[in-house]
Amino acid sequence: MQKIIIFLMILGGFVLATQNIEAQNRTNSNNRNNNINNNELRRGGLKITDRMFVGGNVGASLGNTATSFVEISPLLGYKITEKFAAGAGITYQFFGQRQNNYKATVLGWRTLARYDIWKNALFAQTEYEVLNYRENGGDPFRIRRWPIGGGYRQNIGGRSAITAILMRDLLWDENASPYGSPWITRIGVNVGF
Repeated sequence: MQKIIIFLMILGGFVLATQNIEAQNRTNSNNRNNNINNNELRRGGLKITDRMFVGGNVGASLGNTATSFVEISPLLGYKITEKFAAGAGITYQFFGQRQNNYKATVLGWRTLARYDIWKNALFAQTEYEVLNYRENGGDPFRIRRWPIGGGYRQNIGGRSAITAILMRDLLWDENASPYGSPWITRIGVNVGF
């Protein structure tokens, strides 16, 4: 129960933070005394925070089911050019099965590189992840993943977008990986500052 409460608090904080960021964006864009006009933005006169974005994934499957899953993977990124972005983040995952008293946790970090291919909607993406995987309180072992693939971004207003990503882990080993497949799917939200 305590894990569920912590998860809901983190999720609520993420939602409040994105609302606050969006409200700040609307206030700044509506302010007539803003020091940066659109012509300066087009010429590259952006502040660092204008190129930064937050995103990631939050997911859960809880309740009366036999299997539970929780994921929290925040991400901080920076648009280096109009088409190329890089970022880093952390990952926490929990898996549990009641019928055999199985529990596993994953904690680690990832870096990513993303290149826009078409109309700021289709993009190619690669990541490198280092994850520490621990089953039933035993000794952790390290997993390295190198997913590569692409995705689609749909703007939802302001500087926010929903992303859907499909990648294949090039380092996946059927005999060593705790993940059942080399394919990785993600749906997440990105919010610009």
